[in-house]
Amino acid sequence: MRRNRAFFGFFLFVAVLVSVIACNKSSDEEQIRQVINNLSKAIEENKPAAITEYLHEDFRANGDMNAQQVKQLLLMQGLQHQAISISIVSAKTIVDPVYPDKADSTLSVITTGSSDGVLPKDTSARVVKLSWRKDRDWKILKADWQE
Repeated sequence: MRRNRAFFGFFLFVAVLVSVIACNKSSDEEQIRQVINNLSKAIEENKPAAITEYLHEDFRANGDMNAQQVKQLLLMQGLQHQAISISIVSAKTIVDPVYPDKADSTLSVITTGSSDGVLPKDTSARVVKLSWRKDRDWKILKADWQE
């Protein structure tokens, strides 16, 4: 009888531990998904300054662009297009199992821009790779996309 209780207690402990770990992983992925949605919304609403809260202090894009240069690029795109639309076709995020404060996301994205606000003038499909670091919140450390 004692063995059964000990076994049941151990089993319960393991089940709770697995649940907590699974919830944290799901929670991290959900937090990253929310940041990606917030970034997309900021770009579509032509608010490039709003993206900086999601960028790590050591942020780099395509190897040599810093946060300020990315903001300028987005500002330029906002001036060229009255409306910008971002459609995330697929997104996959993996939290590093060894370093849980690191994660990587791969997104397939279709962007459209129109100068009259109605018909798309420019359309592009891109694969965007993001590297994340979690200090208190998830922040983008590195972003790479194909031109």
